[in-house]
Amino acid sequence: MSERRNKFCHIFFSAIFAFDENEAPKITQQPLDMEVVRNEPVTLNCRASGSPPPTIEWFKADTGEPVRTAPLDPLAQHRILLPDGSLFFLSAKHGRKEQDTGVYYCVASNEVGAVRSVGSTSRSLTRRLFILLIGLKVL
Repeated sequence: MSERRNKFCHIFFSAIFAFDENEAPKITQQPLDMEVVRNEPVTLNCRASGSPPPTIEWFKADTGEPVRTAPLDPLAQHRILLPDGSLFFLSAKHGRKEQDTGVYYCVASNEVGAVRSVGSTSRSLTRRLFILLIGLKVL
């Protein structure tokens, strides 16, 4: 009988420890520098690990506001948040009414915490070409 009790206790304690594995998010892929031709597609990557799996949200640093994306915002149909957390631009805009140039960063969060990626800067190079700089260098 005592051998049965010991096996039960061992299994019981193992199960308790198995459920206590929450982990704060960590950025595993930072967004990279890239050059983008106006009106061409571009993807800004951001990946994170954690438990429970983190959600990723993108921000434009000059406003501090979240980046508007489809389908949640009908006015932002050219920007899509992909399931892996990447931000996809169907057509990079650079005009008077709308500009995708600027400073972008992503934030990964779960119930344990949140972490922000490295900031980034973009600037116009010519009328046909602008650059999205995502990474360590801020111009």
